[in-house]
Formats: sequence, structure tokens, C-alpha cells
Amino acid sequence: MPGIPQGASYISTINSVSEDFQVPTTMKANINYTKIIGNRLTIGLNGLISRTFNNYVYQERNLVDEPYFRIPASGPGVFVRPVPSPTAA
Repeated sequence: MPGIPQGASYISTINSVSEDFQVPTTMKANINYTKIIGNRLTIGLNGLISRTFNNYVYQERNLVDEPYFRIPASGPGVFVRPVPSPTAA
């Protein structure tokens, strides 16, 4: 397999999408008003709005219900199988 060192194990990933998938689109608009008062003072007002259409949620189906282990310091669960580290030659 190109890019994978000889003898190294790897996890294959398959991404699939629905037939009605549409690329997410974000629309943004802003309006700005600036008032110059005298020679040194500028006052401004800015408004910004954005909207995303056709957003998607990525679901990792390979995750297990219960974590394989928890990180001791802070306690969050690790839901992917640990991969052994390659040994130094």
C-alpha cells in the first residue's frame, strides 16, 4: 500500500454519503456605518449575519458504546482501539 511502511498495520476508512447529498453552503452579509466627528474621532457600527444551508453531520460508525479506556488525568473516554506503537529498530 503506497504511503504505509512495510509491515505496519493500518486501519482502512470508508466514507460514504447519501445519494441526495448537497455541498454545504454558507452565506454571509454585513453592513457598516461610519461617522467621522471632527478631525480625530470616528464612530462605527457594524452588523454581520451568516447562514449555512445543507450542513451535514459526520457519524463515526466504528466507535463503540463504551470507551476502551479512560485518560487518567482528566477522565475522558477513548473510543477507538489503541494501536501499538512501532518499535525502534
